[in-house]
Order: sequence, then C-alpha cells, then structure tokens
Amino acid sequence: MSDVVYAIFADGTLKWYEHKGFNTGVGFERADSWGPPKNVGRGWDGFVDVFSGERASFMGSNRMARSSGTDTWDTRRVWDSRTPGSWANPRTVGRGWSGYKHVFAGGQGVIYVIADDGTLKWYRHKAYLTGSGLETPGSWEGPKDVGRGWGDVEQVFSPGDGIIYAVMPDGTLRWFKHVGYLDGRGLESPRRVARTKGSRSRLDLIEQDICFTSAVEARRR
Repeated sequence: MSDVVYAIFADGTLKWYEHKGFNTGVGFERADSWGPPKNVGRGWDGFVDVFSGERASFMGSNRMARSSGTDTWDTRRVWDSRTPGSWANPRTVGRGWSGYKHVFAGGQGVIYVIADDGTLKWYRHKAYLTGSGLETPGSWEGPKDVGRGWGDVEQVFSPGDGIIYAVMPDGTLRWFKHVGYLDGRGLESPRRVARTKGSRSRLDLIEQDICFTSAVEARRR
C-alpha cells in the first residue's frame, strides 16, 4: 500500500498528495497528517477514466479518442517516493475500450472492466512496467469473463491481491476476493477434482474453485 494520493482538477492539473496518517486513518484532527500538495502534471482533463498502476504508472482512456476507445499509457519515474519526478512519454497500448461502465486496476497489470450488461471482465497488461502494447505481440492477456451481476455497482475499486470493493446503490460496501486474479480464472474455469479407488469413482470436489467469494458487507456509519 502507498501513502500517495493523486487528484485531477477541473483545469487539468494533476496534484500529488502524501497522507502521512494513512496507516491509522488520522486526518483533519492533526495538522501534520497531510503533506503539502504538489503540481506534477497538466492536461489531464482530456481523460475520461484514469487509474494508477504500480511504480507510478498511469492508464487513461482519452476523452477525445473515446469513440475509438484508445487508451494512453503514461509513466512517471519516482526516484524518491517523497519527491515527484519527471514524466516519460505517453504510449498508446490498446483500442476498443469504450462502452464500459467502470474500468479499474487490480495491481500487477490486471485491469477489470464492467460492461453494460453487468459482466465483469478481466485483462492483464503483461508489459505494464515498460508500456509496450499494440506493437508487441503477447503484451496483453484477455479479456476473460470472470463475473456476472455487476451492473448495479455505483463505484468500484481494488487495493490489489484480488480484493475488490463495490459500493451499491443503497450505500452498502461489499468486499470480494477474486481467487484467480493473476490468471483470469472465473466463471468459465471451475476446478473439478475426482478420485478413483478400485472400481468405485467418487467426485470429491465439484467446482471447488468458485473464484469469487463475498465475505463482508458493511454499511457506512
């Protein structure tokens, strides 16, 4: 996890913040819980969906190219986590990403999208650290359908490791664990395990790996 927060303002400015109290939840009650904001970029108002990957990489769907669903990939090199560094040139790494209700990162190059019909789809950008994409065969894996019934989600995000939080219309916060987040196992890939002893065959586990478990529902207090 990181204590860094990015925010895009209406004029296209990308600001960098450091939440020093992220481990404990300390905020307004302490004057030193937040570091001073720093302007680290301009022109970010041209993106519809933006999310942060690892090692200060960003993925964004360009507003002007929304009709073609082009994704522009930017990376920022941070030599010191407390000092925003320079930017590398953006790279186009995908097309056909328009028409999704939600797009969010899952860590380690994993990207989830929720389609209009409520299908949760999984992608993995294998070259997320270098920005290779359309010009490099094998840089992408997916899409794979890994869930259904996600159409009512109001907001959705992931801290990584297969954990997904979803905010429902009634304010309920739901927790999900995608067991197969690294390889895209989901609806189409249950595990079946059978054992045979002599002439008797017994199916011990049927569809044991459901891939998604919902364990916690918590209402905002």
